[in-house]
Amino acid sequence: MKKLSIFFLFWGIVSTSYATHVKGGTIRVARATSTGLTYSMTVYLLIDERSGSAAAEGQSSVSICTGENGQTITAFRQARRLLSQGAVSLNTYQAQYTYATPNTFTVSVALENRGDNISNFNAINSPFYIQTTFSTNLVNSTPTFNEAIGTYFAATRQIFTGNFQAIDTEGDSLVYRIDKSKTTRSGTCSSQPIDAYLYPNEVTREGTFSIQSRTGMLTWNAPTQIGQYTFVVRIEEWRNGLRISESQFETTLPVGDFGGTPVSIPPFEFPETSNGPITGIDRVPTSQLLVIPSIAHQRINVVWRGLVSSTAVFQLIDMTGSVLSEYRSFAYSPIHEHSFDTTQLSAGTYLVRINADRVATGKFIKQ
Repeated sequence: MKKLSIFFLFWGIVSTSYATHVKGGTIRVARATSTGLTYSMTVYLLIDERSGSAAAEGQSSVSICTGENGQTITAFRQARRLLSQGAVSLNTYQAQYTYATPNTFTVSVALENRGDNISNFNAINSPFYIQTTFSTNLVNSTPTFNEAIGTYFAATRQIFTGNFQAIDTEGDSLVYRIDKSKTTRSGTCSSQPIDAYLYPNEVTREGTFSIQSRTGMLTWNAPTQIGQYTFVVRIEEWRNGLRISESQFETTLPVGDFGGTPVSIPPFEFPETSNGPITGIDRVPTSQLLVIPSIAHQRINVVWRGLVSSTAVFQLIDMTGSVLSEYRSFAYSPIHEHSFDTTQLSAGTYLVRINADRVATGKFIKQ
């Protein structure tokens, strides 16, 4: 409790020294109906309440670029909830938009009032910018981020770990990446790189800053300088070997000196990043999980095509997370197959999960 109290005092001192406002955020997109091209768009913004409560109060709406012919829509605030003992608020904005034709779109939000006390780049002339890319060619909802992200803080010379794992309602496979924060030019909907951006551990060129690609567990080993560090966690959503969406969550991590025994700082390493943002429905050499048919009556056939040889565990799971049936294949092979009997299942949606050279999840509908 003492450390938390010191942290909130630290946050208040830093915040009142500068005109801060937006601390992070993301955009979630979900098909509003099973047919048609109407989508619900939800914008989540983390806003500093210590020095920016008036600005937070006034941020009652945001403008969303839909990615279609320069169209923008207004999303109005639906909720404002305090986190971190009132230091930060989680603000939720929602709107709907109907696309004219199926395609791959990038929706984005830009705000001028990013905080100017960021330690790893000059934020004064760098408007806040977030985006999500998705396809309207299939029914899908992009992942939901863990709201605890807005409550994290780190201590100098102490290893920081934070859970950035998201939830995907369709059970698609998620891959996590570290990325640089982005900005935009006034009057446009496209992203721009931030001049002289540094990754958090690049500021002092000490230690490592990484995220586990499959679990979303982020580790900074270890901060050495007090400040506030802004970065992006990018989530790639994969289904049957296709990358079907990419969501970006920007967040600001405060670092303070809270005492404790200093850890040994490892040599500097750049964070691992992917080859770039999604520009369409990408197909790359990857493992593949096939669930056939997608609408089942008596049986479903599950095929796993891995990149390396391994054993495999197949699980049939209901939407509450209960494992209804399990099959273990002890053969050491890149390809595994199994058939599940579905005659006794009630009508509804079910998941199939395989644990082989990696974990993947598919789904089907029982009629």
